[in-house]
Amino acid sequence: MKLLYKTREDEHDIAVYDTDEWYGEKGRFRVLQFCPSFDGVE
Repeated sequence: MKLLYKTREDEHDIAVYDTDEWYGEKGRFRVLQFCPSFDGVE
């Protein structure tokens, strides 16, 4: 998975990833991650 974008808004982090495989499916996928903080997550 390749990190495309990461930002912090109102104490919440948002990240966007690209990947060629998702749960065993091949293709082009863009994944959004929303969480209270990225502390310790990469």
